Order: sequence, then C-alpha cells, then structure tokens
Amino acid sequence: ARALSSRVRKICHLHYPGKDPRAEVRWAFAARPDLVIACSAGVRDHYAAAIEEARPGLPVRVLPNFADTRRHSPGPPPPRLVEELDLARASHVVTMVGQLCERKGQGDFLAMAARLAQEFPRARFLLVGDDLSPAKEYRARLEAESARLGLAESVRILGFRDDVEDIVRASDVVALPSSFEGMPLSLLEAASCGKPIVAYAIPGVTEAVADGETGRLVPPGDVGALAAAVREYLAHPPLRASVGAAGRARVEREF
Repeated sequence: ARALSSRVRKICHLHYPGKDPRAEVRWAFAARPDLVIACSAGVRDHYAAAIEEARPGLPVRVLPNFADTRRHSPGPPPPRLVEELDLARASHVVTMVGQLCERKGQGDFLAMAARLAQEFPRARFLLVGDDLSPAKEYRARLEAESARLGLAESVRILGFRDDVEDIVRASDVVALPSSFEGMPLSLLEAASCGKPIVAYAIPGVTEAVADGETGRLVPPGDVGALAAAVREYLAHPPLRASVGAAGRARVEREF
C-alpha cells in the first residue's frame, strides 16, 4: 500500500520489449511512476508511443545494463572445465549464452555451426542455457536438429551453469542470433571477458556491440552472414585478440 502512496517516489524499469506495449504500460503504470528507466534506447523507443499516450510528458531515461568487470574478465579457463568439456582437442570454440527459446535463435546457431563444421571439423559449439517450458520441447527439437545436421560430436547443450564466465573464457567467439532483446547481458559479459561478438543487428544489440570494433553485426535471419562473420574471427587469431581487447575497453568505459 505504501508503494502506491502519492508520497512515495516510484520508478518503472523497462527491461525487455514486450509484444503489447500499451497493455504492459497500463499494467506498469497502475502505481503511477514518477520516472521511467529503459535498459536501452531500443526498449525506450519500443514503448515511447504507449508511454506518451498513457502519461504525456513523463520523463523517460536510458540506463544501460552493465557487466561486472571483476567477475567477467579476460583470462584462461580453469583446467577442470577444459577437461569436463574435452576442449583440449577442440580447434575452436563458439558459444551462445541464453535461455533456449525461439526468440533467442538457437536454431540459427545450429545452422551456422553446420556450415562452419565443414571447414573447422574440430570446432566445438556450446549452447549455455536451458528450456524453461515444462516439457522442454524446444530443447528436444534442438537436440534432434543437431543430430540431423551431423553435429552430435560438435555441439554441446550445457543447460544452466554457474560458471558461464569460465565457459566464455574458453571460447573464441560468442554469437547471439536473437530476434528480440532489451540490452543483452550475455554480450556485455562476453565483451568484458575480451571476446569478439557476432550477432544479429537488432535494437539493443546494436547498442551493446560496436560493429567492426567490438564484433560484427549482420542482418537478422541471415545465417550465411552470421557464419561468414564467425569464420573470419576463427581464421584470424590476431583479429580476435584486437577486437576482444576493444570490447573489454568499451565495457570498462561505457558499461
């Protein structure tokens, strides 16, 4: 009751672009906030018309997500992880971090892996995250697709982990073929670990990744472009190192 009191200052935080901005704003504004904070300019723009319609003139500010640069820092992965995932025999490691669901685009990640596995047969492709649905149907589909593509030895679906930063440290590239994002923490944390990023150029992601500086942004849904960008980093270690260093510096400076 006190939170709804007019004597209490209230802030509404917008974290992710939902499907029905007007309905979501109506629900969130039941407490009549004094200020709205969006985690990215993309999220702000997504809700701008609904906010103006509901509360004309209400202040909206962008406060980006951030990475813990002490926890997520460059360095080698621990030996126990290398042994657990059998990475000593891998020529390259490409990782994606995120909940297993359609909007995150793990299907496109597998399609990309199938293209790259022909050129880099000893590469490993890691999916960190799991399916939150009770039946885990999407995970089952990914496992079936991985087998159909002949990637049983190349792809590992690791589920949720509490050592994500170590898995990222073991990676050469972090990819995110997502179709919707707010301000993806996985990319900020990957950059903080000094890893180049390849992702679809969608709102929020375009703020987390400086195209050509800290990674590559490619057209959404273009698996060929996604694979080509990852291939460039896998084939050129000095480029990976320089882009990764630029990503770390940008996170320290801006996130």
